[in-house]
Amino acid sequence: MANRHTKSDEQNLDIQKEVATRIATHARMQHKNFSIDPFTIMAILNCIIAVVKLLYMCYSEDSMKSGFSNPGIIQKLLLKREIRKHFNKEDRQAVYGAMLEVSNSLSEAEIKDLLDSIGEK
Repeated sequence: MANRHTKSDEQNLDIQKEVATRIATHARMQHKNFSIDPFTIMAILNCIIAVVKLLYMCYSEDSMKSGFSNPGIIQKLLLKREIRKHFNKEDRQAVYGAMLEVSNSLSEAEIKDLLDSIGEK
């Protein structure tokens, strides 16, 4: 059977992995016992994807873009809920803080690429 992954799929995964790695690195700087491994990156990706998909149901793409640099109470609650599902008590605060820091530091192009890579089609 032919491989169904396209170059676009690989680019989508690359932007997601890049953002997740930046978050994991920030979390590691905040919490020295935080480990960075493939499972951690996957858990961070799952959090990002779940929150973005939920936000796609409630908001327009433009308001989602502005919500990345200045998240509202709904985005923060959704993020905390997803982090709680994937991380233990000791790591939650570091991951949450890292996600907020990285989301504030993302350029408009990175936000657009990330949203496009996850977007509901």
